[in-house]
Amino acid sequence: MDRKEVLETRGYLSDVAVWPSPSRMDLGGWLDNFDQGLDSEIAIALLEAHVHIDEEQIVYAVASTIRGISSRVEFGDSISRAANWSEFVRDVLISFPLSRSGDPTASGYVFARIAKRLRFEENRILDSEHLIKKILTSGPSSVIFLDDLAASGTQFTRDWRRRYQTDSGKVSLADLQSKDFISSAYYLPVVATQDAITKIESECGVIVAPTYSLDRDYQALDANTRLVPVALRPSLPEFFAKYSPRTGRDEYGPVGYGDLGLALSFHHSCPNNTLPVLQWSPCAESWRPLLK
Repeated sequence: MDRKEVLETRGYLSDVAVWPSPSRMDLGGWLDNFDQGLDSEIAIALLEAHVHIDEEQIVYAVASTIRGISSRVEFGDSISRAANWSEFVRDVLISFPLSRSGDPTASGYVFARIAKRLRFEENRILDSEHLIKKILTSGPSSVIFLDDLAASGTQFTRDWRRRYQTDSGKVSLADLQSKDFISSAYYLPVVATQDAITKIESECGVIVAPTYSLDRDYQALDANTRLVPVALRPSLPEFFAKYSPRTGRDEYGPVGYGDLGLALSFHHSCPNNTLPVLQWSPCAESWRPLLK
């Protein structure tokens, strides 16, 4: 795909509201950041590979993934499944992992709003601190955790082990699980890497069921990366070393947090695991970001 084609196809996605609105996108300006020739080819390939998930897609993904767990064996056979699922949905608590305790900017609060749209009662939608306190008061409960991305799995595992002050002392979700106060736990990120799934399930004993799972070949520096054609793969390290510092968004290195190098964004945020060259504003003054 050449420059004209990628501008037309991505511009169309913006026009039909799958990507952010044309007034916010600067596709041509972003491509102008890169030198002509090989660098431009790589940039065009990355733009073509970039996945943006808008709000309605997220709502649909969350609803679909919640329904999907109803087919699991723990909900019984075809005769008992409907009644067991109805009881589960009636009583289950909804939560979301936070990178830091009480972080009001965390994407988890986006999923609290989505849970309300899906008609879960507000008093059952809780951050980790209030979830722990409710379970201590109400007794053993099942929990669904919602999120946009499980990239490395670190955010979830930290939140799982984070202790909060309660009337019973400092308590974490891991503590509650060890005492059988969590009957079952499902973590349903919209997107998860296979490494994150393995880490969370092995360290936390939580069932991870993402809408979309990513193998390592969705990472920019994987030897078999899908993000660019085979002929361009050897040039990627030099490309990122050259352009990432220009973005002003390379605080986690040339390919983003955890060296994952994803090409992914959501309507509410661009993860720090995404390539710096694809990150949204604010950026360095001399850099024209993809999204204003």
